[in-house]
Amino acid sequence: MLHKKANWITLLLALCLALSLQGCKSDEGDTTIAELLSPEGPDRDDDGVLDANDNCLWTPNHSQTDVNNDGVGDACEDDFDNDGILTAKGDGSESVFTPCPNGVTTNCDDNCPVTPNPKQENNFGTSKGDACEDTDQDTVLDDVDNCPIILNPDQRDTDLDGQGDACDPDDDNDNILDDGDGDGARLSLCAGGNTSSCDDNCQFTPNPNQADTDGDGFGEACDSDADGDGVPNESDNCPLVPNSDQSNTVGGPDDEGDACDDSDGDGLSDADEAAFGTDPNQTDTDADGRSDGEEVTVEPKTNPADSDSDDDGVNDGDEITNGTNPNNPDSDGDGLSDGDEARLGSDPNNTNTDGDNKNDGEDACPTIPQGLIDLNDNGCPDNQEP
Repeated sequence: MLHKKANWITLLLALCLALSLQGCKSDEGDTTIAELLSPEGPDRDDDGVLDANDNCLWTPNHSQTDVNNDGVGDACEDDFDNDGILTAKGDGSESVFTPCPNGVTTNCDDNCPVTPNPKQENNFGTSKGDACEDTDQDTVLDDVDNCPIILNPDQRDTDLDGQGDACDPDDDNDNILDDGDGDGARLSLCAGGNTSSCDDNCQFTPNPNQADTDGDGFGEACDSDADGDGVPNESDNCPLVPNSDQSNTVGGPDDEGDACDDSDGDGLSDADEAAFGTDPNQTDTDADGRSDGEEVTVEPKTNPADSDSDDDGVNDGDEITNGTNPNNPDSDGDGLSDGDEARLGSDPNNTNTDGDNKNDGEDACPTIPQGLIDLNDNGCPDNQEP
C-alpha cells in the first residue's frame, strides 16, 4: 500500500514541475523549455515554422521563400543565385544597394540578385546586369540578345555572324554594306556593277559583284526573274539572257535555250554569233588573237568578224598587246598610221620617236635625230642615209 502511494506522489510532482516550466525560457532565446521538450521541436525565430522545417532558423521567414532552391531561405541568404557575388552585402553595407559595374565582382552588390552572372556583365550601365536586363524591351535579355539596344524579338541573323539583322551593317556578309552610301535609307541600290557608295541590291543574299542583268534594282542573286523576260529563273532555260519565247532548237529538252547556247564556249551565244556574222563553232572567227566574246564585251570592243577593225595594218590582238587603239588607225595622232609606224620602227604611242622636235609624220627619218647637214634634202643626215 505504501509503495503505490509513493508512485502517485512522484507522478503528481512531475506533472506540477512540467506545468510550472511552461513560462520558462531556454538559453536558445525565446524558445520555452516546453517547446524544447515537445516532440514537434522548437521554433527559434518565432515565425510559425518549427525549426525542423525552417530554412532560416534565426531569421523570421514565414513564407520560406528559397529562390535558388539551395535549402537556405532568401531571408538569410547572402548569395541568392549562388554565383559567388553577394546579394546585398558585397559593398559592405546591407542597407545600401551598390550594383556591380560591368566586369567588376568585388566591393559591390550582385547586379542580378536572382540570376547567376559571375562575370557581372553590365554593358549599358543600368542598375541591372545584362543577365536580367532587357534594354530594348524586346523580351530577349541583353546577355543573349544579338541586338541588345535595337528591338528585334525574332533575333534573325541571316549570315550567322552573331549580329542580328536589325543591327548588322552587312546582313549577308558579302562586304557590300546594306546602307553603302550612309544616308540611313536603302534607296541608292548598286547598279551597273558598281559596288561602292551604294546600297546592297540583295540585302540578305550574298552577291559581291552586285550584278543586275535586267536593271530592275534587284541583284541576280535575289531576283526571281534575273533577265526580266517574264519567265521565272527556276523554269527559264536562259535565266540571264532575255528569251521570253524560250526557243530551244539545238540540243535536248534539258539543254539551254538558243539565246544562251554557246557551242564554241567563246562567251558569245550562238544567237549573238549569228547576229554578228561570226562562226558559232570558232572561238576566234577572225583569227586576230581576241575571242569573239571578248571582242564584243571587253573594252576596247572590236569587230569579231574583222581582224583589223581600224584598217591600219595591225590586227586587233596585236594592237591590244602593243597598247595602241584597235579602233584608231593613228593612235598617237602624229600623222603616221600604227601600221606605218610598225614598218618604220617608230613608236606608235609617241608623236616624236627620235626626239628631234619633228613629229614622226613629218620626219623623213622618224627614228634618227636630225642635226647634221642634209645634202640630199631627204630628211636624213648624210652619214646616216637610209
